[in-house]
Amino acid sequence: MKKFFSILVGALMISTAFAATPPDIKGVWSGTTNDAIIGSGIYYSASSSSDQIRFLQLPITYNITQQSGRNFSGEIQLGNKKFPLVGVFAADLVSGVFAEKGGTGTFAMAGSNQINFCWSTSSTDPSNKAAGAVVSCHELSKK
Repeated sequence: MKKFFSILVGALMISTAFAATPPDIKGVWSGTTNDAIIGSGIYYSASSSSDQIRFLQLPITYNITQQSGRNFSGEIQLGNKKFPLVGVFAADLVSGVFAEKGGTGTFAMAGSNQINFCWSTSSTDPSNKAAGAVVSCHELSKK
C-alpha cells in the first residue's frame, strides 16, 4: 500500500508540473472566419445599408510572435489588413481571453495544433454610417 501511495503522489506531482505550463502557441495559425455582420463592420468591405445582415467566410491568419508564460501577443491578418492582438491563458491553461483595438474575445485550444478564437464588437466607425456589430469565430490550425 505504501508503494501504491508513493506512485500516486509522484504521478500527481508530475501532472501538476505539466499543468503549470501553458502550451507554446508561437507561430502561424491559419483558418477561415465564420462571420455574422450587421452593416459593414469595422474590418469588412462597405455595405450599402447599416441594417444589412451578412454571413461571410474569409481566410484569416494569426501570427503569435511573443509568449511569456500565460501571456502572448501577435498579429491578425484578414485580407490585406493587419491588427495587433494580446491575450492571456486562463488558469486552466486551455482557454483564455484576447483583445485587439476593435474588440475582445475568447479562445480555447482544441488540440496541440488547433485553436478556436471567437470575437465580437459592437463598435461603429463614426466616419462610416453603415458600420455595425460583428461576431466571428475562427477555427485555426498551426502551420
